[in-house]
Amino acid sequence: MVLKELGVRGTDTTFHHSTKRDRVVFVDDVPPGLVCPACRDAFVCPMIAPCGHSVCKACSEKVNRATGRCFTCDAPANPVDLDDDGVSAVELGDVRALCRHGVGVREGEAGPEVYVRHDEFNVTACSAGVRLRDLETHEAACQFRPLRCDLRDVVHRDEDGAVVDDVDAVDNKENVVDGWGAGGANDNNNGGYHEDACGAVCLLRDMPAHRAECKNRLVNCPFASAGCEWRGAARRLSDHRNHCRRQPRECPNGCGAMVSVGAMMMKHLERCKLAEVACDAPDAEWDDATVPADDPRRSNLDCASIRARCPAVVKRSLLKKHRAEECAWARAKRCERCRAIVSLRSVAEHEKLRCVAAVEPCPLRCGMVVSRGALDEHVKNLCVRTLVDCPFKSLGCHTTIERGRLEAHVQHAAGKHAELVRSGVCNARERSVALGERVKRHEDEVVAAARARDAETIEFVNAKRAESMEELSKARAHDAAARKRVAADAAALRRAASDQAKTFRCVLYTGPHTTAIAW
Repeated sequence: MVLKELGVRGTDTTFHHSTKRDRVVFVDDVPPGLVCPACRDAFVCPMIAPCGHSVCKACSEKVNRATGRCFTCDAPANPVDLDDDGVSAVELGDVRALCRHGVGVREGEAGPEVYVRHDEFNVTACSAGVRLRDLETHEAACQFRPLRCDLRDVVHRDEDGAVVDDVDAVDNKENVVDGWGAGGANDNNNGGYHEDACGAVCLLRDMPAHRAECKNRLVNCPFASAGCEWRGAARRLSDHRNHCRRQPRECPNGCGAMVSVGAMMMKHLERCKLAEVACDAPDAEWDDATVPADDPRRSNLDCASIRARCPAVVKRSLLKKHRAEECAWARAKRCERCRAIVSLRSVAEHEKLRCVAAVEPCPLRCGMVVSRGALDEHVKNLCVRTLVDCPFKSLGCHTTIERGRLEAHVQHAAGKHAELVRSGVCNARERSVALGERVKRHEDEVVAAARARDAETIEFVNAKRAESMEELSKARAHDAAARKRVAADAAALRRAASDQAKTFRCVLYTGPHTTAIAW
């Protein structure tokens, strides 16, 4: 292993290949102090001996372990005496090396050899020279880093949204190419990819453009707006589109519209101009909003014939014309008598059965001829043939007679009616007297109950008053006893003070509020 010099054909540029490292080519000259004296290559994990000379860690394990001496000065140097040479490691980290994406490996006479891809610089190879310590960081983000597309030829979701292939299996990740060939990438390295993966190798800078056009990129069905949830590789889109259930199809009515099946088709058929629809127009007379719901004429309209609807089936585009020119239900005119709106199909029936202005003879054969609208009023309040009750029915006369004979009945039965009135008055008087007695008894009961409640209240108040007075007397007696005890205690204190004054030859003066001692 040596630090091998590499030249570039047609230029005087010289690089140095560190054969102990994986495709590391130095752009700067490696200082002699950073070259291992044993392997003649740049230090790899430099170790320093007690004598001050450095050597690669791998070389120290071979040379020093075998000889026990320094390779440079032959001074004693056991492997256990060597320490890490941090200074040399830092200095070597500052030496610039060519990005490995600008280095290739080709077959030479003696086997694979490393070469500088000078002719491909800034085209497909990186020409950047970075410090050795930053080499791996730069290569991870290098735009000339070769990647392999891992987009798979799969169907992710079917038309109904059910997952067909695992989401992780179609995660749209790029995979790093582990090896370098003549073109900068080892095309034979599959990296453990799926057999249905794209596998195309391109640079990091070109990967977004490739992924945007890759036939394995995930795309949605073009009929997603129609409800299709299919999602899969772009190469499968054409086949899916030919069999998609939600692909627009020609309207079955022949209007020429292309509509997706399902809900969209149903919506289209609801407004398709060539679709056949039932006229279903209501009878103009039944649909007339001018007749209030409580109008008596409604009873004449509520029948099966008038509530029927037009059964004609026409195309939707001709429906308006049909109702305006042909439909016997929707086309109408006003009745010349009652001015009601009547459909053309039922003009004769209306005049015969429902016209409120048409005249008819009284059904009770009283001889009167009145309009159909006033017929009920006539029969109820005016017709002389209508049976009515005697006005004295509430007093006991249950005679039912024709209205025209009612006056004669009242005159002929005047005596009977007078007796009924007298009897009714007497009964009313008796009921009045009985009611007065019941009211008087109720008043007496109410007054008695009120007096009883007042007596109970007075008794309760007096008891509480007596109890309070007794408690007050006890309190006064207790206070008097307490005053006596206080007075006795005060007298005892005065006597004791007087005795003390005599003992100490002093005079005790007592006043209304103070007591003093004079010596």
